[in-house]
Amino acid sequence: SMNLSRTPPDFVSTTLALHRAEDAWGEGASNAGALGGLGTDAKAGDATWLASSFPSTLWNRPGGDFADVASASVNVADLGPVTWTSTTALVADIQSWIDDPSSNHGWFVIGDESQPGTAVRLDTRENANPAVRPTLTVTYSVPEPGSALLLGIGALGYYLFRRKHWQHCVAAVVVLLVGMAAHAQAQPDFLPSVPLGSMKLRLTRVAEGLNGPVNGTFQYAPTDLVFAPGDPNRYFIQTLGGVVRTGRLDTGLSPDPYINLFGPQSSILPDAYGMTAVVMHPNFANAGTPGYGKFYTLEPEKRDTATPSMPASLNGKKHHQTALYEYTANDPAALQFQGTRRELLRVDEPGTIHNMNELVFGPDGYLYIAGGDGCNEANGSGTLCSDNGPYLGNSYGKVMRIDPLSPALTPGSNDPASANGAYRTAANNPFVNTSGALPEIFAYGLRNPYRLTFDRANGEIYVGDVGQRNIESVEHIVAGANYGWNQMEGTFLYDKTDQNELILDEDVDGDGVGDFAAAHGLQEPVFQYDHQDGKSVVGGYVYRGALFPELQGKYVFGDFRGPVNLFEGRLYWGNLADGSMQQFQIDTVGQPLPDLIYAFAESPDGELWVLGGANDGSTGEVFRITRATPFGDTDGDGIVGIGDLNNVRNNFGATGLGDTNLDGKVDISDLNAVRNNFGASTVGASSVPEPSAAALAGMLALAACVIRRRR
Repeated sequence: SMNLSRTPPDFVSTTLALHRAEDAWGEGASNAGALGGLGTDAKAGDATWLASSFPSTLWNRPGGDFADVASASVNVADLGPVTWTSTTALVADIQSWIDDPSSNHGWFVIGDESQPGTAVRLDTRENANPAVRPTLTVTYSVPEPGSALLLGIGALGYYLFRRKHWQHCVAAVVVLLVGMAAHAQAQPDFLPSVPLGSMKLRLTRVAEGLNGPVNGTFQYAPTDLVFAPGDPNRYFIQTLGGVVRTGRLDTGLSPDPYINLFGPQSSILPDAYGMTAVVMHPNFANAGTPGYGKFYTLEPEKRDTATPSMPASLNGKKHHQTALYEYTANDPAALQFQGTRRELLRVDEPGTIHNMNELVFGPDGYLYIAGGDGCNEANGSGTLCSDNGPYLGNSYGKVMRIDPLSPALTPGSNDPASANGAYRTAANNPFVNTSGALPEIFAYGLRNPYRLTFDRANGEIYVGDVGQRNIESVEHIVAGANYGWNQMEGTFLYDKTDQNELILDEDVDGDGVGDFAAAHGLQEPVFQYDHQDGKSVVGGYVYRGALFPELQGKYVFGDFRGPVNLFEGRLYWGNLADGSMQQFQIDTVGQPLPDLIYAFAESPDGELWVLGGANDGSTGEVFRITRATPFGDTDGDGIVGIGDLNNVRNNFGATGLGDTNLDGKVDISDLNAVRNNFGASTVGASSVPEPSAAALAGMLALAACVIRRRR
């Protein structure tokens, strides 16, 4: 498949066809990287075309010959990524290039050029920035051997064996094993698979319609959800396209956007980057305070929109910019925003991914900003985006910590004003006195920290860090810590000049930390899994709600799309005490888990929400995580009964069924959970029935028997 991105105001339905170039076609000196890939005038020697943005003559075939028969074509009736799927002609073209690489002259994309907006943001392969060149991705699968093939192999082996062709027999087996091993190793298995646990969740839809057009602009997908301080029923949802929606638990989503952040300067590529964060100041609803009515966003804008206030990437590239804005609402309770905007900081983004993407206020009142290392560059020995991670002189691959209010509003603060005077840097940040270090930095050495959250019980910080080759991880963020990127990926050694091999950082001295990490002062993750279980980690929350007593203190998170080459978002929980993980089951009575998981949210009561949507972009939804079975139901039949008592009895003092609170052992607390909920079959406002006298007597006898037996 080959991808083309289409962005506003491109709403024209058209058919776009791929035609194989049959000869070198004089690409010339043009560089379509101008204005972030929007195109530029053709120069002498270039192939020319008729396009609404650059009116010219019709195509001049000499020097630009292309096949009359399309390799593939697709009707495009919507925005977002365009994919030409496999056809016989497309397969034949690719095979011809494999047979003769010198014949690879690329494709021409041909569409209806009689009207504007038929194709935008199609870059050229000569762009100096590899991140925005059009990319051909060839995916394939090796089918498992069918019964007929196995019978054939068996017959061949038997024939060779009977004929005493020993060397041929061995060769046939070796060929078969090598072929199967190549298939098995296509995606390396570095870590044990995450087991499917017994814990079952139910998803209840809270909001939908967070995709597609709304009031003349585009949403794309829900990427962040926060609750309004001072009003536990009101929430705000950020969408990738820049539309912020608001709603209430009692009345649902408001039909009109709260604010549309997309403007002439905006730069959004739906399959790579967009607007991913919105957060309200803790004093948003407190009139008379400096934070009254204020909220903050991260907004991607076109390259050179304004002068950056933060240092540049080490590789010197710039694709677009990210700006941190503060909005002040005249009336925080209004359904639509009216007020003012102020810029706090601005950074050049060297690539389309791993951008600045998270905003969260901590219990200390400071704003925490998480951002990636800038891009995902090809391997090599030169300066890469990943080199930003361990470098203290810029903001890439870091968590930063600031007081976002204007220094003029906080004259009594001990925190120093920032270099641009727009905010204050926390005076106790770990590197404020380190020469050459950015004083805003709180932690560093991250690749792409996506979704940073605080444990509301103790203030501990956790973030999902998206991996490069094979390892996804969750980090416990502490002040001044280095999380190892680009020397490590999870607990594995990583070579930036190779990128194809990971080596486990072994703990030879037995101190509980890999020797390389210990020697270099690197922080290891609390959870990690490989791409057999997921492709992009999405950070979640330490659970502190009331619906799930068994999840108290557990970290609930997920994966964006599930195992590699699949679109099956997954939900996990992890035990912070020992680093173990399990995958949740999803109850079929509720809504199915979406193809893609964008983010998690925590409501004021401590319960968790999931933001997601379909892989084709047709849905954008928010779900609340609710119970599928009552607490104490250890066998999953939806009723707390004698079977659950037996599970506790049979495994008392050990592990397995009967562990109601997921603490790794079956003990008296699990017996109490079953006793207290005996007879429950539903969850909600209805009361749990008291056990009968006979049942209660039986449970007491069972408890006495179990305790005596275990003594």
